[in-house]
Amino acid sequence: MDDGEYAIITNDGYITRNIRDGRPVQKKIMLIDWDAEMSRKGGFPHYMLKEIYEQSETVKKAMAIGDDGIKSLAKGMIKANRAYVTGIGTTFYAAQIGQYYFASEAALSVPAVSSDEFLENFPLTKDDFVLAVSQSGETYDTLRLVREAKARKAKTAAIVNVVGSTLSRLVDQAVMQGSGPEISVISTKAAVAQMIALIRVSLEAGVLTGNLTNSAKRQKVAQLNSLPALISDFLNEYSGLFHTIAEKHATSHNWLFMGRGRYYPIALETALKVKEVAYLHAEGMPAGFLKHGALALVDDNLKSMMFVPTEAEKELFRMTMSSVEEIKARGGKLIAFHFSKSLRGSKLFDDQVLLPACPPLVSPIIALLAGQLFSYFLATTLGRNVDKPRSLAKSVTVA
Repeated sequence: MDDGEYAIITNDGYITRNIRDGRPVQKKIMLIDWDAEMSRKGGFPHYMLKEIYEQSETVKKAMAIGDDGIKSLAKGMIKANRAYVTGIGTTFYAAQIGQYYFASEAALSVPAVSSDEFLENFPLTKDDFVLAVSQSGETYDTLRLVREAKARKAKTAAIVNVVGSTLSRLVDQAVMQGSGPEISVISTKAAVAQMIALIRVSLEAGVLTGNLTNSAKRQKVAQLNSLPALISDFLNEYSGLFHTIAEKHATSHNWLFMGRGRYYPIALETALKVKEVAYLHAEGMPAGFLKHGALALVDDNLKSMMFVPTEAEKELFRMTMSSVEEIKARGGKLIAFHFSKSLRGSKLFDDQVLLPACPPLVSPIIALLAGQLFSYFLATTLGRNVDKPRSLAKSVTVA
């Protein structure tokens, strides 16, 4: 509904009225291609696990988003005096992933800003471009930001999952990510679709800025197209391992999740998931922060988890392993999710998962799925209400 309207829903139908005078308002009916089967658990114990397993198809759908929409977003960013990407909660972490890819693939500085803090930090003008990311398209803080951006004549766009949502109708351009309904309160597949869409925009922007050749872009798109099969194999082969490792560490109540570069938002999102579904104290931070205070926390009561980059990311890998050594030098308990066969059996880790080999372009997505599985199995081991965590709602529509 638009502002200034309300709906009355009965068993026989609905009617939309104007808030001021109560007069009926005629609304255009929009059919959404979601069927009841898509909302069933399909044999999974929880919707959250079902939706984690749907991410192979989710990536295929994100790769099927029309090139015209992706290219338009890329052009909007390049033409703008200043471009921003925004979201809140999980969608902010998706936006942060986008920020790193815009830098690496397109040599563009596109700050990711949490929508609840945006207006207090960045005065917008008509020459600016704001790309909002949202699952529901009804998030209060993001809508507030976009309305203000439009009032200041800035260009606006959105990557959003729900057809006909307020955000999709409010922005100048909406790209529908097509993830399908997400029943669990906890967002998993929608966030992955948003990340893939943002990576695609970064690749298009890279060609436009001259940072990527068309040939290099095609190679990277091929890597993205290989991701669904990789995800499917990963989920089928690794779920039992994550179940085992989560059961082993479920009695730990204080967690520190860390990563560097593109793995930093993955650490933040995993910490959020552990808070949301397992109700454990979890903090995400860049691994470089360790020497600036966080090392004081390292003791027997704190469990640390490090997302280690691929060895192909040479400097990032080296610096991350330096942070690992800092923790171990102080007797810290450390779990690592990594991609390196050379680290298998390393005494630097109290526990570890060797993730499947993959190109650096897509390795953060595999690391994210590892964090999703780990948080899910932590929660089920502890007997939490996985699909409907306490005090949380699917769509946050109030301040």
